[in-house]
Amino acid sequence: NSKRRSSMASLRRVIASSFSAWRAYDPKPLDIDLTLIRSADSLKSDPSTDPTLGWEKLVRSLQLKTIPGGHLEVFRAGSMDLARAIEEMVDRP
Repeated sequence: NSKRRSSMASLRRVIASSFSAWRAYDPKPLDIDLTLIRSADSLKSDPSTDPTLGWEKLVRSLQLKTIPGGHLEVFRAGSMDLARAIEEMVDRP
């Protein structure tokens, strides 16, 4: 039981540190073109959310590429949609 309490205390410290870093983060604009790859399910989950997640304000230009599935599904074995999207970007002139 004391091991579990210690693990929970460690987890709380990690979460608190993550929130602290998030609050202090102040991204600076970059003079770059960006392609943002998002899963279709994440875009459907909250239509009121900015689909660019705020990146559009930080870069010269942004292309939004949508791939099928959910956020975690695109990383599962056998899912090639993310690989294809990256390949298209790399092969683009």
